[in-house]
Amino acid sequence: MGEVAPSDRGTIAQRLDGLIRARHPDGHGPSSYEDIARASREYAQRHGGPTISHQSVCNIRSGKVTNPGVDSLQALANVYGVDITYFFHRAEPAVADAATRTGRLPSAATLAARLNELFSVSQPNGRPEYSAAEVAAAVTATGAEITAGQVEALRAGARSSPTPAQLRSLADFFGVPSAYFTDDDVAARVSEDLAILRAFKDVGARQIALRAVVELDDEALSALAPMIEHLGKASRRQRM
Repeated sequence: MGEVAPSDRGTIAQRLDGLIRARHPDGHGPSSYEDIARASREYAQRHGGPTISHQSVCNIRSGKVTNPGVDSLQALANVYGVDITYFFHRAEPAVADAATRTGRLPSAATLAARLNELFSVSQPNGRPEYSAAEVAAAVTATGAEITAGQVEALRAGARSSPTPAQLRSLADFFGVPSAYFTDDDVAARVSEDLAILRAFKDVGARQIALRAVVELDDEALSALAPMIEHLGKASRRQRM
Protein backbone atom coordinates (compact mmCIF):
# COMPACT_ATOMS: atom_id res chain seq x y z
CA MET A 1 0.00 0.00 0.00
CA GLY A 2 1.06 3.60 -0.58
CA GLU A 3 1.76 5.58 2.55
CA VAL A 4 1.14 9.08 3.75
CA ALA A 5 3.07 9.90 6.89
CA PRO A 6 0.60 10.90 9.62
CA SER A 7 1.25 13.81 11.90
CA ASP A 8 2.13 12.67 15.41
CA ARG A 9 -0.33 15.22 16.78
CA GLY A 10 -3.03 15.10 14.14
CA THR A 11 -6.52 13.97 15.05
CA ILE A 12 -8.35 11.39 12.97
CA ALA A 13 -10.33 14.25 11.41
CA GLN A 14 -7.12 16.05 10.44
CA ARG A 15 -5.57 12.92 9.02
CA LEU A 16 -8.64 12.18 6.91
CA ASP A 17 -8.69 15.79 5.76
CA GLY A 18 -5.07 15.41 4.72
CA LEU A 19 -5.90 12.37 2.60
CA ILE A 20 -8.85 14.07 0.92
CA ARG A 21 -6.93 17.28 0.20
CA ALA A 22 -3.96 15.34 -1.20
CA ARG A 23 -6.32 13.14 -3.26
CA HIS A 24 -3.99 10.25 -2.48
CA PRO A 25 -2.73 8.15 -4.25
CA ASP A 26 -1.09 10.00 -7.13
CA GLY A 27 -3.54 12.88 -7.01
CA HIS A 28 -6.44 10.74 -8.21
CA GLY A 29 -8.22 9.68 -5.03
CA PRO A 30 -11.88 10.60 -4.43
CA SER A 31 -12.55 13.94 -2.77
CA SER A 32 -16.33 14.21 -2.28
CA TYR A 33 -18.03 12.27 0.49
CA GLU A 34 -20.25 10.49 -2.02
CA ASP A 35 -17.22 9.51 -4.11
CA ILE A 36 -15.44 8.15 -1.04
CA ALA A 37 -18.48 6.09 -0.02
CA ARG A 38 -18.84 4.76 -3.57
CA ALA A 39 -15.14 3.90 -3.73
CA SER A 40 -15.43 1.96 -0.48
CA ARG A 41 -18.30 -0.11 -1.92
CA GLU A 42 -16.36 -0.77 -5.11
CA TYR A 43 -13.32 -1.89 -3.13
CA ALA A 44 -15.48 -4.19 -0.99
CA GLN A 45 -17.03 -5.76 -4.07
CA ARG A 46 -13.60 -6.51 -5.53
CA HIS A 47 -11.64 -7.43 -2.43
CA GLY A 48 -14.06 -7.75 0.46
CA GLY A 49 -13.98 -5.66 3.62
CA PRO A 50 -16.10 -2.96 5.22
CA THR A 51 -17.76 0.03 3.58
CA ILE A 52 -18.54 3.52 4.82
CA SER A 53 -21.45 5.90 4.14
CA HIS A 54 -20.99 9.44 2.87
CA GLN A 55 -22.51 10.77 6.10
CA SER A 56 -19.99 8.85 8.20
CA VAL A 57 -17.15 10.30 6.13
CA CYS A 58 -18.58 13.78 6.74
CA ASN A 59 -18.96 13.17 10.47
CA ILE A 60 -15.38 11.92 10.84
CA ARG A 61 -13.82 14.71 8.78
CA SER A 62 -15.78 17.41 10.59
CA GLY A 63 -14.80 16.01 13.99
CA LYS A 64 -18.41 15.28 14.92
CA VAL A 65 -17.33 11.66 15.39
CA THR A 66 -13.95 11.63 17.17
CA ASN A 67 -13.59 7.91 17.89
CA PRO A 68 -14.94 6.08 14.82
CA GLY A 69 -15.13 2.32 14.63
CA VAL A 70 -12.34 0.22 13.19
CA ASP A 71 -14.50 -0.81 10.21
CA SER A 72 -14.97 2.82 9.19
CA LEU A 73 -11.25 3.50 9.40
CA GLN A 74 -10.42 0.31 7.50
CA ALA A 75 -12.84 1.31 4.74
CA LEU A 76 -11.18 4.73 4.45
CA ALA A 77 -7.73 3.14 4.47
CA ASN A 78 -8.79 0.81 1.65
CA VAL A 79 -10.09 3.71 -0.44
CA TYR A 80 -6.88 5.72 -0.15
CA GLY A 81 -4.41 2.85 -0.20
CA VAL A 82 -2.89 3.48 3.21
CA ASP A 83 -2.44 1.25 6.22
CA ILE A 84 -5.10 1.63 8.90
CA THR A 85 -2.37 2.70 11.33
CA TYR A 86 -2.27 6.04 9.46
CA PHE A 87 -5.30 7.03 11.54
CA PHE A 88 -4.14 5.84 14.95
CA HIS A 89 -2.55 8.13 17.50
CA ARG A 90 0.43 6.88 19.49
CA ALA A 91 -1.94 6.39 22.43
CA GLU A 92 -3.28 3.21 20.79
CA PRO A 93 -0.03 1.18 20.37
CA ALA A 94 -1.48 -2.30 20.81
CA VAL A 95 -4.17 -1.86 18.17
CA ALA A 96 -1.89 0.02 15.81
CA ASP A 97 0.92 -2.55 16.08
CA ALA A 98 -1.46 -5.41 15.35
CA ALA A 99 -2.87 -3.61 12.34
CA THR A 100 0.65 -3.07 11.04
CA ARG A 101 1.39 -6.78 11.23
CA THR A 102 -1.87 -8.09 9.82
CA GLY A 103 -3.13 -5.30 7.56
CA ARG A 104 -6.57 -5.41 9.20
CA LEU A 105 -8.12 -6.28 12.54
CA PRO A 106 -9.65 -9.67 13.39
CA SER A 107 -13.08 -10.64 12.15
CA ALA A 108 -16.23 -10.34 14.21
CA ALA A 109 -16.14 -14.09 14.82
CA THR A 110 -12.56 -13.95 16.14
CA LEU A 111 -13.32 -11.02 18.43
CA ALA A 112 -16.41 -12.86 19.69
CA ALA A 113 -14.45 -16.02 20.47
CA ARG A 114 -11.77 -14.14 22.37
CA LEU A 115 -14.25 -12.06 24.34
CA ASN A 116 -16.34 -15.10 25.21
CA GLU A 117 -13.23 -16.88 26.45
CA LEU A 118 -12.64 -14.02 28.90
CA PHE A 119 -16.24 -14.12 30.09
CA SER A 120 -16.11 -17.89 30.63
CA VAL A 121 -12.91 -17.87 32.69
CA SER A 122 -13.13 -14.60 34.61
CA GLN A 123 -16.13 -15.49 36.73
CA PRO A 124 -16.50 -13.80 40.11
CA ASN A 125 -16.26 -16.25 42.99
CA GLY A 126 -19.52 -17.84 44.04
CA ARG A 127 -21.71 -16.37 41.31
CA PRO A 128 -22.40 -16.61 37.55
CA GLU A 129 -20.22 -14.89 34.97
CA TYR A 130 -20.29 -11.16 34.52
CA SER A 131 -23.31 -9.81 32.69
CA ALA A 132 -23.03 -7.61 29.61
CA ALA A 133 -24.50 -4.76 31.65
CA GLU A 134 -21.80 -5.09 34.34
CA VAL A 135 -19.00 -5.09 31.79
CA ALA A 136 -20.53 -2.19 29.86
CA ALA A 137 -20.85 -0.13 33.04
CA ALA A 138 -17.21 -0.78 33.99
CA VAL A 139 -15.92 0.05 30.51
CA THR A 140 -18.04 3.19 30.24
CA ALA A 141 -16.71 4.33 33.61
CA THR A 142 -13.22 4.48 32.04
CA GLY A 143 -14.45 6.89 29.37
CA ALA A 144 -14.78 4.35 26.54
CA GLU A 145 -18.55 4.35 26.28
CA ILE A 146 -20.20 1.06 25.34
CA THR A 147 -23.70 -0.29 25.92
CA ALA A 148 -24.77 -3.70 27.16
CA GLY A 149 -26.32 -4.29 23.74
CA GLN A 150 -23.00 -3.59 22.04
CA VAL A 151 -21.20 -6.00 24.37
CA GLU A 152 -23.78 -8.68 23.59
CA ALA A 153 -23.41 -8.00 19.87
CA LEU A 154 -19.63 -8.41 20.14
CA ARG A 155 -20.11 -11.71 21.99
CA ALA A 156 -22.53 -12.92 19.33
CA GLY A 157 -20.21 -12.00 16.46
CA ALA A 158 -22.80 -9.54 15.17
CA ARG A 159 -20.57 -6.50 15.58
CA SER A 160 -17.05 -6.11 14.23
CA SER A 161 -16.24 -2.44 14.72
CA PRO A 162 -15.45 -1.68 18.36
CA THR A 163 -13.30 1.40 18.82
CA PRO A 164 -9.67 1.02 19.93
CA ALA A 165 -10.60 2.64 23.26
CA GLN A 166 -13.37 0.08 23.81
CA LEU A 167 -11.03 -2.83 23.07
CA ARG A 168 -8.41 -1.44 25.43
CA SER A 169 -10.93 -0.96 28.25
CA LEU A 170 -12.40 -4.44 27.74
CA ALA A 171 -8.92 -5.91 27.97
CA ASP A 172 -8.18 -3.90 31.12
CA PHE A 173 -11.42 -5.05 32.73
CA PHE A 174 -10.51 -8.71 32.26
CA GLY A 175 -6.83 -8.21 33.11
CA VAL A 176 -5.31 -9.15 29.74
CA PRO A 177 -3.10 -7.19 27.31
CA SER A 178 -4.93 -4.98 24.80
CA ALA A 179 -3.25 -6.92 21.98
CA TYR A 180 -5.15 -10.05 23.08
CA PHE A 181 -7.98 -8.95 20.79
CA THR A 182 -5.85 -7.95 17.83
CA ASP A 183 -2.69 -10.07 17.78
CA ASP A 184 -2.88 -13.81 17.13
CA ASP A 185 0.41 -14.57 18.92
CA VAL A 186 -0.58 -12.64 22.04
CA ALA A 187 -4.04 -14.23 22.00
CA ALA A 188 -2.50 -17.70 21.84
CA ARG A 189 -0.22 -17.01 24.81
CA VAL A 190 -3.03 -15.53 26.90
CA SER A 191 -5.31 -18.44 26.00
CA GLU A 192 -2.71 -20.84 27.37
CA ASP A 193 -2.68 -18.91 30.65
CA LEU A 194 -6.47 -18.85 30.74
CA ALA A 195 -6.59 -22.60 30.19
CA ILE A 196 -4.35 -23.09 33.22
CA LEU A 197 -6.53 -20.75 35.25
CA ARG A 198 -9.63 -22.67 34.17
CA ALA A 199 -8.02 -25.95 35.19
CA PHE A 200 -7.13 -24.60 38.61
CA LYS A 201 -10.67 -23.33 39.09
CA ASP A 202 -12.13 -26.68 38.08
CA VAL A 203 -9.90 -28.69 40.39
CA GLY A 204 -9.86 -26.25 43.29
CA ALA A 205 -6.16 -26.93 43.54
CA ARG A 206 -4.76 -24.13 45.71
CA GLN A 207 -3.00 -26.55 48.08
CA ILE A 208 -1.76 -28.72 45.25
CA ALA A 209 -0.33 -25.68 43.49
CA LEU A 210 1.40 -24.43 46.62
CA ARG A 211 3.07 -27.79 47.21
CA ALA A 212 4.20 -27.94 43.60
CA VAL A 213 5.69 -24.43 43.71
CA VAL A 214 7.65 -25.23 46.89
CA GLU A 215 9.38 -28.07 45.06
CA LEU A 216 10.51 -25.93 42.10
CA ASP A 217 14.10 -24.74 41.75
CA ASP A 218 15.05 -21.08 41.24
CA GLU A 219 15.22 -21.34 37.45
CA ALA A 220 11.75 -22.86 37.23
CA LEU A 221 10.35 -20.28 39.63
CA SER A 222 11.76 -17.46 37.49
CA ALA A 223 10.10 -18.93 34.41
CA LEU A 224 6.81 -19.29 36.28
CA ALA A 225 6.76 -15.76 37.72
CA PRO A 226 5.09 -14.02 34.73
CA MET A 227 2.31 -16.59 34.67
CA ILE A 228 1.74 -16.25 38.42
CA GLU A 229 1.50 -12.49 38.00
CA HIS A 230 -1.07 -12.86 35.23
CA LEU A 231 -3.13 -15.37 37.21
CA GLY A 232 -3.00 -13.14 40.26
CA LYS A 233 -4.34 -10.21 38.25
CA ALA A 234 -7.20 -12.34 36.96
CA SER A 235 -7.94 -13.59 40.47
CA ARG A 236 -8.06 -10.06 41.88
CA ARG A 237 -10.46 -9.09 39.15
CA GLN A 238 -12.78 -11.94 40.13
CA ARG A 239 -12.96 -10.74 43.73
CA MET A 240 -14.10 -7.26 42.76
